[in-house]
Amino acid sequence: MQPRQRRKVPEGELCAVCSDRATGYHYGTPSCNGCKTFFRRTIVSGHTFVCQYNGNCDVNKNVRCACRHCRFNKCLAVGMDARAIQNDRDRIGPTKKFRMEKRNSSGEEDQISVTSSSPQQRPADDNKVIENLTGIEQLCNTLRSCVMVESKNVKETLMSPCLLYRMNTLEPDIGA
Repeated sequence: MQPRQRRKVPEGELCAVCSDRATGYHYGTPSCNGCKTFFRRTIVSGHTFVCQYNGNCDVNKNVRCACRHCRFNKCLAVGMDARAIQNDRDRIGPTKKFRMEKRNSSGEEDQISVTSSSPQQRPADDNKVIENLTGIEQLCNTLRSCVMVESKNVKETLMSPCLLYRMNTLEPDIGA
């Protein structure tokens, strides 16, 4: 199958829907990116809209978002073709997390989803990271239960050694 030749939109061409500057021929009609995206999203999601003003709303670049019903009807009236939407290029679909879980359950890839992994399934690297984080958490809890020596100023605080290195010199807080 040969790739379809894309027609360039002439300089100064306006969107047939809202009269903004057209960025190309989208779904068979010269249109701006806003109307192109609105039309595609409406078709793909299957939304139906209702007009509060009997379908007589003005659709132009300044108020194109005011009435989605009239905007969608104008997209159809100017010739946007829903059959031109390529569903295989649909970005409005499964999330990355859903795709990872699907791959794991189908066995296509040997990745472990965070939501479904048990301690027995974790690789050694993950266990090492968890072990390090647990150790850091214990150090933080120990620091929280110590009396902190007050610094005289910011410079002294920034120039003093890290509290982790001075932890065995700190007094435990009896009230904690």
